[in-house]
Amino acid sequence: MIKLINAGFIYPDKTKIGPINLNVNKGEVYLLTGKSGSGKTSVTKMINGVIDNLFDGKRYGEILIDNKNIEEMTIKEVVLNVSSVYQNPKTQFFTDNTTSELVFTMENLGYKISDMDIRLNRVSNFFGVEKLLNRNVLELSGGEKQILCIASTLMNDSNIIVLDEPTSNLDLESILKIRQMILKLKQLNKTILISEHRLNYLKGLVDKVSFLEDGVITRSFTGQEFYSMTKVERKRLSLRSLDKYEFMGFINNNSRKTVEKRFYKNTIKIDKLSYNIKKNVIINIENLNLTSGKVYFLIGKNGQGKSTFARVLSGLLKGTRDKIFINDKLSNSKERLKRTYLVFQDVNAQLFTSSVNEEINLNNEYNDTDSLLDSLNLLDKKEAHPQTLSGGEKQRVSMAAGIASNKMILIADEPTSGMDFENMENICSLLKSYADKGNIVLVISHDIELISNIADEILFMEKGKIIRKEEKENCSLDDILYFLS
Repeated sequence: MIKLINAGFIYPDKTKIGPINLNVNKGEVYLLTGKSGSGKTSVTKMINGVIDNLFDGKRYGEILIDNKNIEEMTIKEVVLNVSSVYQNPKTQFFTDNTTSELVFTMENLGYKISDMDIRLNRVSNFFGVEKLLNRNVLELSGGEKQILCIASTLMNDSNIIVLDEPTSNLDLESILKIRQMILKLKQLNKTILISEHRLNYLKGLVDKVSFLEDGVITRSFTGQEFYSMTKVERKRLSLRSLDKYEFMGFINNNSRKTVEKRFYKNTIKIDKLSYNIKKNVIINIENLNLTSGKVYFLIGKNGQGKSTFARVLSGLLKGTRDKIFINDKLSNSKERLKRTYLVFQDVNAQLFTSSVNEEINLNNEYNDTDSLLDSLNLLDKKEAHPQTLSGGEKQRVSMAAGIASNKMILIADEPTSGMDFENMENICSLLKSYADKGNIVLVISHDIELISNIADEILFMEKGKIIRKEEKENCSLDDILYFLS
């Protein structure tokens, strides 16, 4: 169904992907994994034809789709044969209405309205997504957006479906829904190629796995072989957890003690912080205290207001009511903005310069850029344009810029969503050190592996309120899973 024969791509900066030899049979679920920047996304873009039409560079070798060379296929033929879902669903929406989005491909392919209606009913019933119809795309949660994207792959009945990091920013409940959708597609005998760092949710679904390193496949496994890998071997390959419960030891498992500082601690005291949209209360926080030297995690299900709280606290949004003290001094949104660095969930929105080096030093007085980049495996990308990097590399650049800012308050929104194990550990180390220097660190995350690694205290958010604040060692697995599901 998919066959790559000595295939690869050479980018204008001489970065080389391949040669790749890959054979995916009809009906298989095939997993591509490996470190961030190893070439997984480039391989998916070769298979769905995107790399030929949207990227400068030179592709070589053969790519066969259902025994036909992709070079001999029209764009329409590729679209009919291969459907794609990307890491960030916002990048692939064309309309503002969910129903229009689902039928968009069929409209462009010239289907009759009656045929589109029949297919829409069939697909929405098959996936159970009727409640997503006729809604504003912008009002959907992250999980709902990704579910909509996966449902759209069935609208033109493609035999091949390519998923690139489909769960990177989702809570556990949404991830389980994505798993069920993949299972249903497999039952339809669809051929599914998945590029992914999050691995445990695919256990039992995957038929074959290829591990990429520096643009080439260095190891291949059956699904059973891959998920039987020892913890030592898994870490050696810098892979995230293969088992859902491998790392979940919250009670009495706080491996790091907060460093007690001899100097005055920085503090944030929130007496009252609210944010309304018209008459709807989005954020309503009272009596919350944060101190330097700790790594705080803000957790909650999708759509509970976590990212909005970060924007209001940082001063990017002005609160409806706002009584916040920094080091016992009343601080308005403008003052907080000067003291805070916020790493966005969508890092593409805050990469501005033409090189990684410039990005780190933009508005920052930082004297050790090379060491910082080296600690994040980015030193060889120092002169690269940030927008040419992989998703995980972009995240690390944005985190590096936050560290280099040396702001008193660092807020990171889903900083490890597209990240391998080694780089996740590197981020952990940087965040710990940043907190220990007397700064306040707040992380928003659904990544339970990250939480179990470095959380000191956990803030539980529900419907815009912090309903509980607890030391990590006092939190049970059930506590965490409920607010991530």
